[in-house]
Amino acid sequence: MLKNKAAENYKIAQLARGNGNPNAAASRIYYAFYQAGIGELTEKGVLPEKYNQNVTLAHEQQRINKWTHGMFARAVRNPRLDLGKKLQDIIQDARVLREKGDYSDTDNVEDYELEEIFLRAPDILGGWGVPGVWT
Repeated sequence: MLKNKAAENYKIAQLARGNGNPNAAASRIYYAFYQAGIGELTEKGVLPEKYNQNVTLAHEQQRINKWTHGMFARAVRNPRLDLGKKLQDIIQDARVLREKGDYSDTDNVEDYELEEIFLRAPDILGGWGVPGVWT
């Protein structure tokens, strides 16, 4: 399910960038990485409590897994995601640009800042089996 959502966000990111909306593109490409990464970690049995034990206590009754963006930032370095340092850094860069695009009231994401992120996105998303994305 999350990988399907990641595919949707990736498509929207491409459309946003192509239509000259780099703030929206930055937000959607990061969420494509986030959803695909959480899906991949879950498939490989890596649960959020590995990165924050309070998650187990807070969500025990609802029996749901709750990942935060900070936990995902740490999880990107997990060898089970099978990313090299360069791709790990791309995801971290995408997070920084997402925060800039979503929350900065003084600065916008520029298209050139997205260049390498979009160039490497198929390697990351396709490697995690996101539907419709090939490496």
